[in-house]
Amino acid sequence: MNNTFKISILHVIFICLTSIGLKNHVTILSPILETAKRDGWISVILTSITLFPWLLWILYIQKKSQLKPIKVWLAEKLGQKTSKIILYIFIIFLYSLAAFTLRETILWMSSTFLENTPIPLLILLYIIVCFLLISTNIQTIVSVNTIILFFVIIFGFYASFTVYGKLKM
Repeated sequence: MNNTFKISILHVIFICLTSIGLKNHVTILSPILETAKRDGWISVILTSITLFPWLLWILYIQKKSQLKPIKVWLAEKLGQKTSKIILYIFIIFLYSLAAFTLRETILWMSSTFLENTPIPLLILLYIIVCFLLISTNIQTIVSVNTIILFFVIIFGFYASFTVYGKLKM
């Protein structure tokens, strides 16, 4: 039996769309528009300029590592101790990013549509769902993401038409 799970480029696009739709559009775009008003588009240009070298650097590392696991490649290039330090820093960064995302998501949910729900309950449910997803495989995550993306798109159009309808009145 083949235990390798592969996802298609379409699934990767769906995951990116969900990430952009939830993280950027919901938690980042609103403060930018409130602060910068119509000049918020400048942040997209500045982000694109800084993102391009970052992507080139990732592609360079991918090409040089010949698709080896990052842990093995770093140990070969930098030695065991240095690679462990870099990996631990990266792990701390990922945990910090996860904590920040958890905080932002819970604050957004409690301020928009779950106002009377206790925050500790939301945190517990969020962590349980995330743990259940990561304890499975990538195909489960992709399948759940496809369902979530469908609702993100539907609710995005709903919010768009609702706001547009209020502006016309």
